[in-house]
Formats: sequence, C-alpha cells, structure tokens
Amino acid sequence: MKNKLFNQGKATSSLDAPTSFPSIKIDGKKITKKATVSIVVFLIVSGLAVAALMAINSFFNTYYFEFRTPVIFQAPVLLHEREQALISPIPEVIDLHVAAAEVVEPAKPEIVLSKRAQECVTNYPEVAEKLAEAFGDEASTVIELVCRESSLNPKAVNKSSGAAGLFQAYPASKLKCELADVDCQIAWGKKYIQNRYGSAEAALLFHDKNNWY
Repeated sequence: MKNKLFNQGKATSSLDAPTSFPSIKIDGKKITKKATVSIVVFLIVSGLAVAALMAINSFFNTYYFEFRTPVIFQAPVLLHEREQALISPIPEVIDLHVAAAEVVEPAKPEIVLSKRAQECVTNYPEVAEKLAEAFGDEASTVIELVCRESSLNPKAVNKSSGAAGLFQAYPASKLKCELADVDCQIAWGKKYIQNRYGSAEAALLFHDKNNWY
C-alpha cells in the first residue's frame, strides 16, 4: 500500500514518457507531423527556386545579349568619299532618264525648203518673217505651202478661179481682208489650216496628193 501510494506520487521521468514528433503551434492550433513536413519541403523548394532565379539574373547581368539584324561590314571609306558617293547620281539611272526622254520626245524631222520656196523667201523676206513668227515650229512647212499657192505674194490673184491672197482663199470673199494687210491674211490662213487639217504638215501632205488644199 505504501509502495503503491509512493508510485502514484512519484514524478514520471522523461525517459519513461512515450517518444513523439515535436509539435508546432500556430495561432494556438497544433500542426500535425504531415503538415510540418509539407511546410519544410515548401520552404526548401522555394529557396531553391529563388537561388535559381538569382543565378540566372546574375548570368544575364554578366553576359549581355542583344539580338539584331545581321550587319554586313565593308571596307572603311573616307568621309568625303562617302558623301560624294551619296550625292553623285548613279550613271545607270541617268542613262535610263536620257533614253526615256528620247522615246517620249523624238526629234521632229526638219523640213528642207525646196529651191522654189527659197526663191519665194528671197523675193518676200518680210512676209516669210511674219509667217515664221505666226507659225513657230511649223513655219518652214507653211512657207512651202504658201509658196506653192501664191509665191508669198500677198496680192496674188488666180485669174481663172478668182482665189486671192497668200493662202489663195476661194472664193476671195471668204478672206475678208485687204490684200495689202499681210497680218490679217496670216491670221485667216492660220485659222483655216487649223480648222480644216489640224496642222500645217497635214495640209502640205494633202497638197502633195491633190495639188490644192
């Protein structure tokens, strides 16, 4: 009885207590062994991930990478030579422009006055000069045509038909100009050729075929 009471009042030794995994309390709640292991594993994995990120960041900070379009390196060129090369036009382009200009604007064939037309100009130089001023590029063509009709004589009258003036207006009443008024006759003739044939060259071609216009 004494021994029993003694045993009941005796403090239990830690060696006699059952072995158990140390428990952790958070906010007064006890966490189980399984949860504790999970937390430890999570911390280890997180630490490894952070370490890996830091290593990668350190690597890229050490070795700088930049992706660009490939560049073709050429031999160095002096600055003044490079500026001259950039400013100077390309010969091939100039040749193309010249060729295009020749195709777009071909040179017009020059009409050579006949011997008779040259004689007309010699006899009536003032009339020839006024025709040249009025018709410009078509002057030589018009002089050839008018020389055939009236020999550049503004007072010429056809005895058989009655046609009169430089351009041999028929009937003469169509002219509505004094035969001495060369400027009036030239203005009338220019309008007549433009309205009927469109150009002096076309009028001369018609005269070549029909001997009248």
